[in-house]
Order: sequence, then structure tokens, then C-alpha cells
Amino acid sequence: MKEIGATLKKRREELGYTLEEMSNKTRISVAQLKALEDGDLEFFKDDLSYVRYFVRFYCQALYLDFDPLRDQLSQDLDQFTETMSLKAIHDREEMQSNIEKKINKASGTLKKEKKKIDYSLISLLAVIAVMLVCLSVVLFKTVPNWFKSEPKPDSFPTADVTPTPSQTPADTPDVIDQPSALTVTMAANDPSTYEVRGWKAQESFTIAVTFAQDTWIRVLENDVATDNPASTTYHANDVMEITRTASQDLKITIHFGIVKNNTITINGEAVTLDAGIAAKTSGQKINFILKGE
Repeated sequence: MKEIGATLKKRREELGYTLEEMSNKTRISVAQLKALEDGDLEFFKDDLSYVRYFVRFYCQALYLDFDPLRDQLSQDLDQFTETMSLKAIHDREEMQSNIEKKINKASGTLKKEKKKIDYSLISLLAVIAVMLVCLSVVLFKTVPNWFKSEPKPDSFPTADVTPTPSQTPADTPDVIDQPSALTVTMAANDPSTYEVRGWKAQESFTIAVTFAQDTWIRVLENDVATDNPASTTYHANDVMEITRTASQDLKITIHFGIVKNNTITINGEAVTLDAGIAAKTSGQKINFILKGE
């Protein structure tokens, strides 16, 4: 990967472009472009499936033929994946070894401890037993006397009491807080941007995405990448939720690797995307902006 990165960097410098200019041209972040040129696959360990796409797209932007790099890139990715797997196995074995050591140490400590009889507990149980015996004797002698002569109840007239309407409690339905009904409309002349209205300030709302296939996702809040939720690859039938507190002009951007057949809802209501955007099978950003309460 170092050789591929050096080739990309050399070509960029030959064309006289800076990393920032290439980032604006390719929509790939400066950090990602620098990692590609440095051959740093560790940087992409959470997005490894997109490295091939990044390299191919970067080659196109640099007017560089991707085919000569294809085999070397596949070999580098396979080697990195194998290295990560071996490292994971080693870490798991080391963790298992540490657990076994702690278990053995704890077992040895327990064997050294002598069993002690808790005389205080035995004494308490004995006292309780004596009290139960005494109580049984008292009840056996007194309870039969209660039934020998029952006193006659006092005779008082019985008054029928009918509750007045004011005394009758009225059934009041439980009040359940419902989330605000939101409306989503496409912004004028921009099929990738949708305006959300009908929200209330300081009230939370949730954007949920149900994925139809494996795809990479990154979420941005006001054009700044966020780790809530983290950038990662989601699989078919996975559900990603973004919960935020509503505020004027709040902008949530979802960067999809693949948009097609995914389902998007806001507070449980399905969002209808522009047909062209909904059919995208390559990278696409979709913006949701809160406008007016």
C-alpha cells in the first residue's frame, strides 16, 4: 500500500494539486486522502471495504489508470485483513489466559480459607424458634375463648347513601405525550436536501434508517462529522437511529455509500425521497434541516 500511496502522491504533485483541492474535487476528506497517500490502511480499519472505491475514485480524479494498481491493492488489503485477524486471535488468547490466571488465583485463595460456623446466626434462629413456640401456646389458649360468647352488635338504622354527581368521580383519560407531527418537504432545486417543519424547541426527534443491503454510513451535524452514531458499515436489516434535540436550522447530514431501497423515517413517519436520489447506488449525502417551529 505504501507503493500505491507514493504513486498517488507523485501524480498529485505532478498535476500541481494540494490535498485540500483534491478533497474539494473528490468529496473525500483531507485526512482520508493523506492516509491513502501514506499507505496507512490502519486509518481505514473501520471502513476497509471502501478503500478500493477511494483509490479508484482518486485515480480517476488524478487521470491515473487504476488497472495497474488493482492487483497490488487486493494483495495489500488481503495481507492487512489477515494481520488484523491474527492480532485479534492473539488478543483473545491473551485475554483468555489472563482470565484463567485470575480464576486459578481466586480458587487457590478460597482453598486456603477455613470454613467458620456462624454462631450468631444459629443463636438468632434459636431465639426465633422459642418465640414461635410461645406464640403458638398463647394463641392455642386464647383463640377458642373468642368464639364462646360473641357480643351482639349495636343496632343502628342503616341509611342509604347515594352519591351526588359532584361526588361521583369522573373517568379522566390518561394524557399521553405524543411527539410533534413533523412534515418533510424537499428544498427547492435541491433533491438531496429536505426541510423538516412542525417541530417544537427542546423536543427530541429521531431519524431512523433501515438498511436494505450492506453499506457504509457517516453522519454529520451542522457539516461536522459526529461519532453519535459512529461511522461504520451497516448490514442488511440493521437499523441506525439519530436522536437530537430540535432547534432552528439544525442540519443533520447522512452520507450513504448506497441509498437504494433503504427506508428513512422521522419520528416513525416514512420520508419520501426524490426518485433519482432514492435509486443511488454510489456515495450520496442527504440533508435534513429544521425550518420554523
